[in-house]
Amino acid sequence: MFIIRFLLKYFDSYLYSSKGFQFKLLFNLRAIMTGSDARLDILKNTNGYQVSSTSKLESRTIEFHSEPVGANTYSRGIVRRGEGIGGLYFLNQIPFNDGDTIIDCGANTGDLLLWFQNKKLDIEYIAFEPAAEEYHFLKKNISPHQAINSALWNSEGEKDFFASPDNGDSSIFEPIEFNDVYKVKTERLEKYISKEIKLLKVEGEGAEPEIIEGLGNKLESVQYISADLSDERGLALEFTVVQVTNLLLSNNFEIIDFSPDRFIFLFRNKKDFS
Repeated sequence: MFIIRFLLKYFDSYLYSSKGFQFKLLFNLRAIMTGSDARLDILKNTNGYQVSSTSKLESRTIEFHSEPVGANTYSRGIVRRGEGIGGLYFLNQIPFNDGDTIIDCGANTGDLLLWFQNKKLDIEYIAFEPAAEEYHFLKKNISPHQAINSALWNSEGEKDFFASPDNGDSSIFEPIEFNDVYKVKTERLEKYISKEIKLLKVEGEGAEPEIIEGLGNKLESVQYISADLSDERGLALEFTVVQVTNLLLSNNFEIIDFSPDRFIFLFRNKKDFS
């Protein structure tokens, strides 16, 4: 077992740095070696890839661009990716029902929706993604659900956005490495909320406090918040645990669970939603 893991780690170093046909070849070879049902194709007339399944029971496809991110997240298959991200954000601890509304802030290419599809839950999914490249694929992956190309913040306006797709670190706050800088529209989340929200998932690459502040009084309409509060705020690599925890605990939320490895926290509104 140790030898297999060592060989896969060595193999992955080539996979994550490859591109185009070589990436397709290595991705599919790894899937076959590990018994995964995932298969990769290169999208025509674009700079992206599509993951599908060899299983006749799986008709979903996922499109993406970043080779390192795609190799890391989809090489085990679409179902496994859905279960993996659901585990990260503690979705199994939330009593979801058909008709629930889920808001995904920092949706990337929409992987969170896979978990709900795995469970055959008919939910309303609203996804926000400011990065232009990721948003392009997000729209396709989650259709007919709503995808919104804006950065959630505590004020309406415009800000510089640092794009780092290969590292998954794109942010309003400057990361250590980035590929491009461009302007993005900022919006307050409260303008999109007109009813109860079962889950707000927040992955703001350091902007989690401002995203939640942008809820204003609509914060009381949110039942659960699952937030990544790890060290992603700017060049200083600051955590956002203290700011977000203080904000939510002072607004009738409680901590249900957290991951000491990823610093992902699950909060529950103590208000009676029955």
